[in-house]
Amino acid sequence: AMTRAYKLKNFITAASFAQRLLGMKEVNAPANAALKTKATKVLRASEQNARNEVKLDYEDGPFSICAASFKPIPLGQASIKCPCCGAVAKPEFKGQLCPVCTLSPLGVETLGLVCSMDR
Repeated sequence: AMTRAYKLKNFITAASFAQRLLGMKEVNAPANAALKTKATKVLRASEQNARNEVKLDYEDGPFSICAASFKPIPLGQASIKCPCCGAVAKPEFKGQLCPVCTLSPLGVETLGLVCSMDR
């Protein structure tokens, strides 16, 4: 995501991703030295340019991804789930077949999968 944002000349977004990467403890491992170097370079270059060329449908913060539209659903905004697999979607997709598991309609309230030994 960091590299893609940088190539799109979305330097503010690229800097945000680079900072988040550099804040992860795993990046300091010797095996990830190349990633750390790349993130540092992207952060420095992005801070010099400090602008976004392309408008993205992205907000920095916690969110879920709609399984039907692949658009972000900010935390706290209304959403529905698939009762079978738990995929999250926007309320406008209620009743449509879940695109993840294709087993159940989105937003239907059920017990989910029930297994019984009774015959």
